Amino acid sequence: MVGWQVEDRVLQYVNYVGFMGFHRMAYVPVDRALITALVERWRQETHSFHLPVGEATITLRDVAILTRLPIHGTAVTGHALVDPRGLVHRVLGVMPPPDAIRGTGLRHTWLRETFGVLPVDAPEHIVANHARAYLFMLIGGALFGNKTGSHIQLVYLQLLDNSWERIRDYSWGSACLATLYRNLCRASARGALEIGGPLIVLQVLLPTDLLICILLLTYKGITFMLLYFVAYNLNFVIIDLGLGAHSCWQTSYASSTWRG
Repeated sequence: MVGWQVEDRVLQYVNYVGFMGFHRMAYVPVDRALITALVERWRQETHSFHLPVGEATITLRDVAILTRLPIHGTAVTGHALVDPRGLVHRVLGVMPPPDAIRGTGLRHTWLRETFGVLPVDAPEHIVANHARAYLFMLIGGALFGNKTGSHIQLVYLQLLDNSWERIRDYSWGSACLATLYRNLCRASARGALEIGGPLIVLQVLLPTDLLICILLLTYKGITFMLLYFVAYNLNFVIIDLGLGAHSCWQTSYASSTWRG
């Protein structure tokens, strides 16, 4: 999201369709070491993390609380693309150059350069186009992001080729959870080296009523486990004694399903 100057007029549309919570989360850097550790503990058979303290999984309720994305409404589906450049022109109001399209993907640098700054005194239809462009970046780049990092799949722009009421009616939270499960299963397979999807959701995932910080210290083959139970709405720190601060989160209450 670097390079985007999201004005309040654009955020009004973002808030209307239910993406304000995810908009705030999208700017948090992904902790690669943490995600790698979670992927290593993911089990495809049970769709849960196998941790020293038991099993944990993320539920649809967690996604709704953490991201504020709607979990009721129309299923998020698409169809085959026929005219990628025409779709961009119809939805965003600007015809992209041929080199901005690769297959069914749109180069995100072109999208940022074209819509990253809202002109002063822009009319409402221009604001709406910038809002759709920013939502496209949020959806295709963060919510359903792939592993390329350079292009955003235009299949997600189809979802924005609707009225704002129809965009608001999609069950984005359900699609977020399904995408997260699918990417965790793919990344945990033998030989997998990369992962995509809404990884930021994992970074703010917390257990029921409490934040649990697990500190593992291994010395001469002996593993010691210390469990820190902290009331919700407080800062949360995981410390790796060998590497220093592992990650630090500021988050609000969510309830996960834990099985000891």
